[in-house]
This record gives sequence, structure tokens and C-alpha cells, in this order.
Amino acid sequence: MFDIRKFKPWKDEDTPKLLADIQKKKTIEELSTLYGKSVSQIRHILRRVAVDYYFYQNKSKEEIEEYTGLTPEVINTALSNKQYRMDVEEKKNEGRSHLTESFIKTQTHSFIKTETSIQSYSDKFEIVKNAIITGCKDRIDLYWPIAKDFDEWLCCDGESEFTSMYKDLFNEEFEKYMTPTIELILYISAKNAVYAIRTHLNKTSTLDDILCFTGDFIEMQLHDFDNTCEEIRQAMYEEECEYKRTCEEAERVTRCVSGNMLKNQ
Repeated sequence: MFDIRKFKPWKDEDTPKLLADIQKKKTIEELSTLYGKSVSQIRHILRRVAVDYYFYQNKSKEEIEEYTGLTPEVINTALSNKQYRMDVEEKKNEGRSHLTESFIKTQTHSFIKTETSIQSYSDKFEIVKNAIITGCKDRIDLYWPIAKDFDEWLCCDGESEFTSMYKDLFNEEFEKYMTPTIELILYISAKNAVYAIRTHLNKTSTLDDILCFTGDFIEMQLHDFDNTCEEIRQAMYEEECEYKRTCEEAERVTRCVSGNMLKNQ
């Protein structure tokens, strides 16, 4: 049976409830049914909890295994992936302590000037989602009156155009975060959109009806993308946090430098 909760974002307040149910020895399949999420989504959430517990709450791997019910292998993989991203960021930031006072001042003004232009994951995702909806509806609007068999167009050229659109638009905003797994999910999502339109289509369908259905379906389909493709959201979130910390540190150093210069004068 279709469960609309699968397409709704995970709420942080549901995490303690999930962990409590794990202590009650509920299986991953039972949790999936209980919370209206797929098994893979539940596992994503638990891996996120494992990372948070280990790196930010100083809990041991043994405690994490007890709290989340994850196997040591899954926990180690999640922590290794997180550590890898942290190491990459650390290498990017090497040499920051060697900046001269004048360079720090210049960079600080640059950070402050551009900070408002930095787009979060949510902003970028909203842009992509709206572009996909508009693009798919535009293609339908274009081919509806001229295709001899609209359903046939959907199966052939339509499916090809939808899959390319999903991939290209996500690459445009998230290129450096894309992985083969995410590209596969996007490919399947585009094909599912075409399949849903074909299923909805009947002899009495009008263009307005199909356009409205297409917009609503894609909106719902992509609504919970951050749970399905956690890697993008997590990587961008960490990058945003690091960027903000850099801005704050540069601004602090500049204030110190400016204060010392005034004292010396």
C-alpha cells in the first residue's frame, strides 16, 4: 500500500523514538513500516546518528552499536566516510595560519561581501526541482498537440528527454557531489515519472490535467530527496559549516590585527 510518509522529510524529534524502538528489538523491516520509510532510508538515518554520536558526542563504537542496532562493519564504513571528508577539508585549509595580516584583511572583506550569495543545499535543491518540473511540463506542452501517439512519445523520446533533464539539471548545481549511486537514483526517478504519467493517461485526459499531474508527481517524488541522497545534503552541510567558521575566524583575526595596529599607533 502506498505510504505518503515516505516522501516527507525526516523530523529530528522522531530520532529518539526510532532509537527507543530499536531498544525494543524491532527489526529494520518493522521500523520501515512503523515510520513509513524505506529500509534504505531507515539505514541512512541510523548511519547519520552513528556519525553524530561518534564525532560530536564522543560515544564509543560499542555504545553506537547498542543504540542504533547497526553492525560494526556498517558503523566503521560510515565513520570512515566521514573521516575521509574531514581529512579532505583539513588539507584544503592547510596553510591558512601562514596568511599575512594584509591578506587576512582582504580575505575577510571578500568573505563578508560574498557570504550572502552562498546558496544552501535547500536553495539549490529548490532551484533544481522547479527547473525539472518546468522542463518536463514544457516538453509535454510541446509534444502533446503534434505527437501522433503521445504515449509512444513518452515511452521513447519522452523517457530519454526526462532522464537527461534530471541528470543534467542536478549536475549543474551538484556536480562535485554526484556519485554513481545518486545518478542511478535520478535515472530511475525520471523513468518512474514517465511511468506515472503513462499510468495516469487515459482517453479523456486533457493537456491541463496531464500538466497538473506531472507537476504534483515530481514535486512529491523529489520532496524527500535529502533522505534518499544523504551524501549531497551531508557534504554541502559540512561545507557550509566550514565556510562559516572560516568567515568567523578571519573576521576575528582581522579585529585583533586592527586593535593591535591602533595600540601601536
